[in-house]
Amino acid sequence: FKKKFNSIMQYLSMTMSIHQVLAELRKGVQYVREIDLALTELKKVTDETEESYDKFLDTAAKTGARLGTTISAVTEATATFAKLGYTMEQATEMAESAIVYKNVGDNIASTEDAADSIISTMKGFRLEASESMAIVDRFNEVGNRFAITSAGIGEALRLSASALSE
Repeated sequence: FKKKFNSIMQYLSMTMSIHQVLAELRKGVQYVREIDLALTELKKVTDETEESYDKFLDTAAKTGARLGTTISAVTEATATFAKLGYTMEQATEMAESAIVYKNVGDNIASTEDAADSIISTMKGFRLEASESMAIVDRFNEVGNRFAITSAGIGEALRLSASALSE
């Protein structure tokens, strides 16, 4: 009985190990698909060389690791800003700001919401792409000092951006 029990346990542990390896492989394939879809979207809105895209993916991997997000999230955020006519470098810098804002801001649901707030503020105050991180710093500081969330500040400025611009 003991021998059979050990044999069954070995079989179960091997089966579980195989299933775990297969699940990890599936996750890896899904992750590659997400990156590919995001990169395809970026390629639609930018006109760069393959070398530039390869360099971007290296940068996106490092940025994602540093900010605690995925390569596909960095690529999607970059594509969001590139759609608005910013260069690849500007869009990458602004994407980093949007991801930081989503991470440190209170009640920010997505990177897209963070990007909308940053873009509206930049347009409202006629700021440059290089000042996007300063916007995030200001949103965060006001959110920490006063009874309003960072998301609330971003939303208020997003809604009033056209009036501010005038």
